[in-house]
Amino acid sequence: MRSFSIMNKTFTYIISLFLVFFSTRATQEDLYEKVFGTKQREQAVRLNIFLGQKYLGECDFVLKGTQVMSLDGTCLRNQLLPIFEEDFVSNIAPKNIARTELSKDIKLFYDPSEVKIIIDIPAQFYKLNAKEVYYGPKTFGKKIFRPSKWSHILNYWLQYDFEENDSRGRSNNDYELDLDSSLKFGDLVLENRFELTDDIRKESFTRKRSRLTYDMPKSDLRLSFGDIDTQVLTTQSRLNLLGLSLSKNFALNPYNRITPINEFEFVLERRSFVTIYINDKPVKSEIFEEGRHSIRDLILDFGRSRVKIVAKEVGGDTREFSYQWAGSEELLRVGLSRYSFNLGVKGNYNLEPDYESLDDTILSSFYSQGITKTYTQSFSLQYSDESLLVGPSLIKATPLGNFRSYLNFSKDKLNEHAGVNSLNEFEFFTQKNARSIRNLITYEYRSPYYASFDTESKRNEYQHTLRYDMNWFFNDYINAGIDLERSLSYRSSDFDRQVYGLNLGLRPFRDSSFNVNFRRRKNLNEWDTEFTLFFNMSFSETGHFVSNFYDYENKTNLAQVSYSPLDRQDTFNYFASYDTDPDSKNADLQAGYLSRYFSTDISARLTDTKNDEYEARLRGSIVMTDDFIGLTPYIADSFAYIKGKESLEDKKIGLLTQVGGVLSKEFRNTIYLPTLTSYYLYKVDMDPTHLDFGASYDFEEFFIAPTLKSVVPVRLGSDKTFVIKGRFISDEHSLKVGNLVSVGGRSFPFFTNRRGEFVVSDVKKGEYEIWLEDKVFSKKVKVDDGNIVINIGDIQ
Repeated sequence: MRSFSIMNKTFTYIISLFLVFFSTRATQEDLYEKVFGTKQREQAVRLNIFLGQKYLGECDFVLKGTQVMSLDGTCLRNQLLPIFEEDFVSNIAPKNIARTELSKDIKLFYDPSEVKIIIDIPAQFYKLNAKEVYYGPKTFGKKIFRPSKWSHILNYWLQYDFEENDSRGRSNNDYELDLDSSLKFGDLVLENRFELTDDIRKESFTRKRSRLTYDMPKSDLRLSFGDIDTQVLTTQSRLNLLGLSLSKNFALNPYNRITPINEFEFVLERRSFVTIYINDKPVKSEIFEEGRHSIRDLILDFGRSRVKIVAKEVGGDTREFSYQWAGSEELLRVGLSRYSFNLGVKGNYNLEPDYESLDDTILSSFYSQGITKTYTQSFSLQYSDESLLVGPSLIKATPLGNFRSYLNFSKDKLNEHAGVNSLNEFEFFTQKNARSIRNLITYEYRSPYYASFDTESKRNEYQHTLRYDMNWFFNDYINAGIDLERSLSYRSSDFDRQVYGLNLGLRPFRDSSFNVNFRRRKNLNEWDTEFTLFFNMSFSETGHFVSNFYDYENKTNLAQVSYSPLDRQDTFNYFASYDTDPDSKNADLQAGYLSRYFSTDISARLTDTKNDEYEARLRGSIVMTDDFIGLTPYIADSFAYIKGKESLEDKKIGLLTQVGGVLSKEFRNTIYLPTLTSYYLYKVDMDPTHLDFGASYDFEEFFIAPTLKSVVPVRLGSDKTFVIKGRFISDEHSLKVGNLVSVGGRSFPFFTNRRGEFVVSDVKKGEYEIWLEDKVFSKKVKVDDGNIVINIGDIQ
């Protein structure tokens, strides 16, 4: 009986723990009280406000945990009034108000990871001239450093490859040198890419790409000539052309308007460790090689409403790419247009540039216009002698959500086939709070011979496709997704394609995620099952990252671990992975070093077939201006350097805040900022605490404003100053007023104490006379490069 009682208590205890963990999660306040023994207190804080990804300003809020309890209504009104209609903003009371007193159309929540407030407001409340609003940092009264008139950035990447044994049992060694040149003169930028290779077959030097770009920021226009990348709408084909491009690019004025997310492709400059986030939740990690990639080519296992790609270059920087899956265009303000015009011949850049003849000229263009506050109309055209794609599209904002529709007509002139495509998407939320249920319904019709531009038309297998994506965020720890698809075949229902997908995401503890993906698919009358598991864990304090991806269907497993320290320069890093499948086992090992001048790494790929591969790489940039030349880490866009002058000539300087790839408290003679993005403003705060006595910055707080592929020189430092001290000998023990007067007439007033002692600071080089109570004393003082503190002794 005693044994039964112990087992019963144990079983009851286990069940209780199970229910506590899996039942409805306790409120944050209850958990806080259990852990700390006291209830959460409200705290008043001043937080940054973002409208989507755009910074608006700062306001005072009262938080309780992660919940916004109240806010300064007057401040919020002032931040929103320049952008939204006055009737809408006037509903916000000009006083301290509770969160519940705000309009239901104002979705507001606190992001604890970035310590900011995010606001979302429907498009119909925007002003007509909202596109002219400035969202950037406040630069009034601040010094802004701008690029040199001319500069040259030369990125180099040297890779040495060797195999221990090839298929014939030989050891092969070869190298490759990539050079990216960006020559800037005024507003013109000439870009060239060259490649030098040497392998067992031959040595070759090849020009890969050349492009001349002229930016017109005041008009948001970019004019390019040479090897161009076309901007396109969702249903258009992205092309690489040799020709001319004129496009309206909102990135030239990133602070002047809310810009659409309009790209589906991203370019990696080198081999990178890529993590895919969907609605801010990590779902997959993979290794991507250098080159152009598209999220349309990625197998994403569940609903795809908001996608973020984080690419961590091995031994290099981290870059982020954000996308809105439900169409590549967004709603434009009334009267705001966006367009792209591209004319040229198609180019093939696999080995060396190979262009088609002028007889095969291609025109690719589109035009979008904001018609009303809730309606945007577009028209697209792609034309060549062999292919045609033309059609309208629209975006309509409704109280329930956004509706997008694309209608295209295609013609393959070689096969004399024509077709029609209709793509319709409706995205909406079914809850009011920020962590709501996101829904995307898609319907697509394809006629039998519809084909994308510049592709040969073949009879399509499917006529109608209906898709439903759903993402449901239960809380900060659990989210789920559903992916349903049905495509009707032209042949019979037996050949219909069906997809049933389910995703469950868990975050059991901080900086971790566990994703389970299940998909059941029917394709051409055959069913298959996909089941994957993904786990990742990051240790933000140390820079370590571990992950594991398992694919049940293909019996593959990929385990990865990496170390990228928080220090961006002068640090070591490593990466390792181990992948297995039924036919092979492979391991990748890599170790690197990132200095303030270059980055280098070595790697090995070990296989069970003994065809091991080894690589060594050196990467960096050479920067030149009219008065500067230096070696820096790789520069993806723009660069700036900060150097001392006058009193700081050849002296070490440092930053108070992290900016441009450099952490604070890094004191150097010259500070390199290699990770700047063109047309953004970077606020820099200098650290004066370590400067020598008498040395100072002329600007302790300023902004850096780079343009495309530019170099921004920053020279800081004022004239060296000195301190003069002495003592007047007198029988009177009273306070007196005196002046230190320069030859040029500049006067430095001072006071004596009752012993006649005085001190004068901030004195520059030169000769000075000493006056006391409007009388000139014969003793003169000469200040030069001697000691900072000059003691002139007793004065009779």
